[in-house]
Amino acid sequence: YHAAIAGGADYVIGPLSKSEVKTIASMSHPVPTLLLNHVPTHTQDHAFQFGLSPANEARQVARKARKTGFSRTLVIAPTDSSGNETFKAFSHEWRGLRGQIVDTLRYDPNNLTNLNESIRELLHAVSDDERKKQLKALAKNPDLERTPLRREDFDMIFLLAYPSEARQIMPLLRYYYAGKVPVYATSSVYAGTENTVADRDLNGIIFCDMPWVLAHPNMGHRTWSERLNSYSRLYAIGMDSYALGTELNALQIFPALGMGNETGTLYLTSNHQISRILSFAKFEQGVATQH
Repeated sequence: YHAAIAGGADYVIGPLSKSEVKTIASMSHPVPTLLLNHVPTHTQDHAFQFGLSPANEARQVARKARKTGFSRTLVIAPTDSSGNETFKAFSHEWRGLRGQIVDTLRYDPNNLTNLNESIRELLHAVSDDERKKQLKALAKNPDLERTPLRREDFDMIFLLAYPSEARQIMPLLRYYYAGKVPVYATSSVYAGTENTVADRDLNGIIFCDMPWVLAHPNMGHRTWSERLNSYSRLYAIGMDSYALGTELNALQIFPALGMGNETGTLYLTSNHQISRILSFAKFEQGVATQH
């Protein structure tokens, strides 16, 4: 960084890794500096944090769902560090909007063997045997009061999952009588590539993502692990970084106006973070379509 400044750089873009961003963020910044990640370190002078933010996505999902009219949600989220951070962001935003988290299911993304029973317990769904007994009793006496097939104290589900996990979770939600409940998710649920056969299991999920990713499927490398599916979104980060490099000073003067482009509207927050307003899409017939 010092070498770049000494060499006459007018502005600096990078670094990318959290550890390096944290180091550069703590320095003084004589020229506009665009740090390509988010760290808790307070940025100073002319430094700005910018990058992919699952926490920001979760907050936007909470606002979208609440604005639509939902108020009582179940949450299904992994137990890893990313899941903890994103769940925390969603919870804080949701409760701040006077929404209620009715119940949560935290699953181990490395061990999904008990997923079936976990989903059934979360939904308080009757078992197949219980359902058969209920039908037999109703056949004999139609005046009997029906027992609910599942709990009815929620009106939506917030799901944090990668595609392969979501493809197991969604069919289970349908099997246990929650197939008509709206399901909201972050961009992690979308691989960024068209896979209409496999993604039919994701039908109904509403999620947020960059307009550019939705408009340009298959830009990511198909051999990447799905846990690296955000890499395809780095194409968009690259375009934004190029555009932002010469606009950082202007963005300080007019932060509320933001920059509108294919990747979503960018705006500057009070803590020197550049955030993005995302679009929403819905899986229909195995295809992610803007919603």
